[in-house]
Amino acid sequence: MVKVYRSSSMEWNPSPVVALATSADGSQVAAARGDGSLEIWLVSPGSVGWNCQLTIHGDPNSRMSSLVWCPSRPRGSSLGRLISSSIDGSVSEWDLYDLKQKTVLDSIGVSIWQMAAEPCNNSQFSVKKEMRVYENGHASPRLNGGGGDENSDSEYDSYDNDQVEIHEGHGTEYTRLAIACDDGCVRIYNITDLEELTYNITLPRVSGRALSVTWSPDTRRIYSGSSDGFIRCWDAKLAHEIYRITVGLGGLGSGAELCVLSLLALRCGTIVSADSSGSVLFWDSQFGTLLQAHSCHKGDVNALAASPSHNRVFSAGSDGQVILYKISGDAVSSSDGKLVSDPIKKWIYVGYVRAHTHDVRALTVAVPISHEDVLPDEKVKRTRGRKKPLDFSYHKWAHLGVPMLISAENAHATHAENIFQSDSIASYPGFLLIWWQGLNARLLGR
Repeated sequence: MVKVYRSSSMEWNPSPVVALATSADGSQVAAARGDGSLEIWLVSPGSVGWNCQLTIHGDPNSRMSSLVWCPSRPRGSSLGRLISSSIDGSVSEWDLYDLKQKTVLDSIGVSIWQMAAEPCNNSQFSVKKEMRVYENGHASPRLNGGGGDENSDSEYDSYDNDQVEIHEGHGTEYTRLAIACDDGCVRIYNITDLEELTYNITLPRVSGRALSVTWSPDTRRIYSGSSDGFIRCWDAKLAHEIYRITVGLGGLGSGAELCVLSLLALRCGTIVSADSSGSVLFWDSQFGTLLQAHSCHKGDVNALAASPSHNRVFSAGSDGQVILYKISGDAVSSSDGKLVSDPIKKWIYVGYVRAHTHDVRALTVAVPISHEDVLPDEKVKRTRGRKKPLDFSYHKWAHLGVPMLISAENAHATHAENIFQSDSIASYPGFLLIWWQGLNARLLGR
């Protein structure tokens, strides 16, 4: 006689997250999974309030390699345009209204490794140059004067009231998209109101594969990293090489086996590179000289991200670490013992979080939408109990405009660990890891 056993559990293997992108206002995060699907998450402070707004099931045979969320132009959609690239060389746009994936660029014949949309200055964000923080030409949702803390070592020192110069861009009605291709070329397309991308220009082919690409904040230059160990600076308009950087001179690796996997161009004039030797290097964007070198990773560094104020940089790689670097100014004394007024800026290693067990494939920064609780006129005495009251406030971590770092690994399982000061790191199979800067870590799942 055959016995039948009933089980209420099943093995669940969600598809890993391969790419992340944040909306222009920082309130939504798009996650591309290995099965070709895409999810839109609403950013919320803490684990409460995170919810998956929608899921679009794309082509399961298409392997997505990069994801960018282009801000909207004056006549465009309020949500902007969400674009992904695939290893097969095609580019798709995700319709967030009809919930479908549509191809805007047929396969170009070679694999696409990374995309970068140029920073643009939307007129709706054109305000006075007060104490606002800008990223990619857009104002952050943080209220002016909301910081209030002048201690640079506090948990809010990455959101300093920096007065940033606003760049006007190239003055057209479209956004340019730079695509790093496997044949060594960086191709530039225009994102217009048409259904498909329009071709703009192709940068000269280099030896090796073009693996990473980014724009300068003023959109005049393009930086590309390739598998031959070079970072090249290009004139975005004339399409000629301005200078090149030999990455192996600053890190642990050297020669043609070194791959530049990720690039960042900061508003302070610094280029940040991440390579296959485990090194994160900081370069001067004007001359291409090395400023600082850190070799803290024990494997490939796959992703870089910067805080909205661009004074903190995060790196993540195949060793499962997420490392924080911070810019610090040291006063230098002259020969007569007097302090020099202009301090020397250095990028220093701050700390790391090891919450992942596999490769960390993507990093992004988002800003939760929250409201500050109104403080009562009189102090209310609360009694402790087993259960939280219905009016329990998450004010202790829900700070308006405080960015969150989100990381995702290329695996099916992770674990929880409390290792970085008072931060609590938690993640579950196939979920995104959220790490608050100096506050709390919370879980994004469903």
